[in-house]
Amino acid sequence: MLSNPPIVERISRKTDQKIYQPRIHYRRIRELYFVKELTGRPMTVLLDEALSLYLSTFAALPEYMQYQPKGDLGTEGIAEQNRVER
Repeated sequence: MLSNPPIVERISRKTDQKIYQPRIHYRRIRELYFVKELTGRPMTVLLDEALSLYLSTFAALPEYMQYQPKGDLGTEGIAEQNRVER
């Protein structure tokens, strides 16, 4: 039996915090895997980008701006950080 090489994530975990990570429904995982196969990009990167795009729609709301913890990169900062590190 062939052994698969380890999968390398392309998202920096340097500033990552150990917080709750919700489960994702298997249908979304299958859809995400299909996009991974089409693009050749890691699922973690695709999911991070999708969440950044979705969350950026809330960035202009005053409630969202008040919620941002001090020193947090926010959705734009994280997306930019991931682009730089690729």
